[in-house]
Amino acid sequence: MRSSIDPAIHVVYLSGPWFLYHDIMRYRLRGRYRLSPAVRREAARWVLFLKTNLPYEWRLARGNALITIAWIVGNVVTLGLMAALAQRRFERHGDFAVWPFIRRSDYETTLAAPPYLKGPSNDGVQPTAPSGRG
Repeated sequence: MRSSIDPAIHVVYLSGPWFLYHDIMRYRLRGRYRLSPAVRREAARWVLFLKTNLPYEWRLARGNALITIAWIVGNVVTLGLMAALAQRRFERHGDFAVWPFIRRSDYETTLAAPPYLKGPSNDGVQPTAPSGRG
């Protein structure tokens, strides 16, 4: 991620899967730690977007350390109201339900030809012989 100049890599990483990570314990996202179907669909949409050649068109947050500190203080003082208003303003720039795609039409077009389902899945692998079990 650090070596990429693609803003989509950075934004998707920091806004998406980062929240599926745990610093203290190791878990495999199975059993009680498994992802809900809604989160699985959302994560699949992040991966799908990253496999396209579409540019990331949502607004990018720009700032320096002073702005970041002011933002944190402002959120504490307003009990999170600043963040809620900023999120609402961000969501108005596209169809947030299909983020990181900005338009539902781009998402649906990509879904119509998913990159992982093109061509044979075992390219170059010999088929296995039938096991003879019925």
